[in-house]
Amino acid sequence: QEDKPSNPKQYLVDLIKDSVIFENDELYALNKPSGIVVHSGSGKTWGVIEIMRYLHPEETSLQLVHRLDRETSGCLLLAKNMYCLKNLHLSFTQGLVNKQYIALLKGKMSSNFVNIDKPLRKNKVRYGERLVEISSAGKQAKTGFRVEKKYNDATLVKVYLDTGRTHQIRVHAQHQQHPVAGDTKYGDKNFNKAVKQAGLSRLFLHAIKLTIPAFKGFSGLDIYAPLPAELSNFLDNYR
Repeated sequence: QEDKPSNPKQYLVDLIKDSVIFENDELYALNKPSGIVVHSGSGKTWGVIEIMRYLHPEETSLQLVHRLDRETSGCLLLAKNMYCLKNLHLSFTQGLVNKQYIALLKGKMSSNFVNIDKPLRKNKVRYGERLVEISSAGKQAKTGFRVEKKYNDATLVKVYLDTGRTHQIRVHAQHQQHPVAGDTKYGDKNFNKAVKQAGLSRLFLHAIKLTIPAFKGFSGLDIYAPLPAELSNFLDNYR
């Protein structure tokens, strides 16, 4: 077993340092880059939380508030103290945090708004990875998809989450035969190949906005994470 490197690679440090979009006495908000895990494990030594602790050793109570998939970019919150962490956890579990995503889906959606209410369960393992599926034995999951723009063979949507299950958007998108572009786990191979040839090099799923309610000692926040350049540039040239 290899020893853990004492320092993360400099490009990771710079990437995470530059991704901080908001900070106050209670928390950090990051526009997490795609391709970086939020915490170590599964063969990854350094995740966002470990790099942020490396950058800010004075923040001795720094914790992840929630998670994003490795391939997903966007709003990610880190609490600086246990009071903030506890209250934010409560806000998330009670559904009080408004979560919005931007995604590019395969095909043209026939309705301008679709609401999926299908329970999800983590139980399949493929090549050592756990997969999520729709199952009556799973946990409740609700996702809303609102059309923003239609392309020849795809639809740009804003996604609203009432719950926060693992791979929720990706599985609910697949369920309605409109999988997320660039999704190698739940997506469509031919569609992924087409968008890759058109210049898409990653999963097109981005957490664009979080609205956090007020609690005692905290006034509430709207955190907006702009679409990364690789996604906005792709859309500029996509038809």
